Amino acid sequence: MKLFYIYTHDLSNPSIGVFNKIEQQANCFRQAGFDVEKVNMFREKSLQERVINRITFFGNTSNYKNIICDFATVKNSVIYIRFALFDFYAWKLFKMCRKNNNFIVIEIPTYPFKKEINFRSKQFYFQHLFYLKLVRNYISFFVTYSEDNKIYSIDSVPITNGIDLSLYSVKTKCIFKNELHLLVVATLAIWHGVDRVIKGLGIYVHKGGNEKVYLHVVGEGDELKRLKEMVTTEGLEEYVFFYGTLKGKELDDLFDKMHLGVGSLGCHRINIYSASILKSREYCARALPFFISVKLSDFPDNFKYVKYIPADESPVNVDEIIAFAHAVYLNIDMQEEMRSWAEKNLSWERKMLPVIQRIKGGLENQGVWNIQE
Repeated sequence: MKLFYIYTHDLSNPSIGVFNKIEQQANCFRQAGFDVEKVNMFREKSLQERVINRITFFGNTSNYKNIICDFATVKNSVIYIRFALFDFYAWKLFKMCRKNNNFIVIEIPTYPFKKEINFRSKQFYFQHLFYLKLVRNYISFFVTYSEDNKIYSIDSVPITNGIDLSLYSVKTKCIFKNELHLLVVATLAIWHGVDRVIKGLGIYVHKGGNEKVYLHVVGEGDELKRLKEMVTTEGLEEYVFFYGTLKGKELDDLFDKMHLGVGSLGCHRINIYSASILKSREYCARALPFFISVKLSDFPDNFKYVKYIPADESPVNVDEIIAFAHAVYLNIDMQEEMRSWAEKNLSWERKMLPVIQRIKGGLENQGVWNIQE
């Protein structure tokens, strides 16, 4: 059966994360037996179109207009759309798709998104709400990264982001004895909370801690300058190292020497206390235990290779981190267990399974899909 994967992204400014995600999801559909065709709706609008968008309620805000004739007439197919605001052309497209017995699924990357609507886009948001009333009967269900089981009174399937495990090699085994090496890989921002580690390390070093603890920081970002100044102020130049951006073998080699990963320690600063964080999944895929302050929706509470610390402004208690490292490195099967758990629980195949099952069930009910075990 044909499945059209519809998205809107400017290929002249690609986001590696987004495009990798799209390809991974498309592969999951292919493995499930669908004939997948990806369709990019993006097209740069002319000045005339932008003016019309501002002065009329029938503006083309989402590029649906560009693709209506391309696939909507293909009967008995699945239309999987990464969300864009509903407008007149979305209504027209969905109506045509339903007429041809097509199954429409909408993925909403961010919900609710009302807080992200700025003054300039309010017109399009209100237009979206108006056309929502017209398109809702054509939507089979939503896919959401929130915990909502219904969106706009329509059934939704909550999922979290998966990872492409082939991108992450398992780190080589290293011995933890007397020296502890901590690794943070991030586009450094306030919600990563790396300053909490530096403060905690300063307290530990100045009180004469028994074991050597080193922090390795990979990445750049708005916080980098401030973090370097903190290291100088705390007199930690011997214990904290900044690498800038590392990729490929250089990053793999550094991972091999590390004992623990540093997860996000400042999400409370932006009022987030539960999240699905990519870096935590990468640490697990590489078999690197880690500590973090935000509750991870991808991991069970009793996952023994994650240590949760308080979601506040307190410095990291380095003694507790050392004790955690000693505990996890007692298990000689740690790396095999972490990688195996990641394969079973964090892959895109696992994350997309509820969506695929829901699609196949809906198609079976429509009599257009014969499920064969």
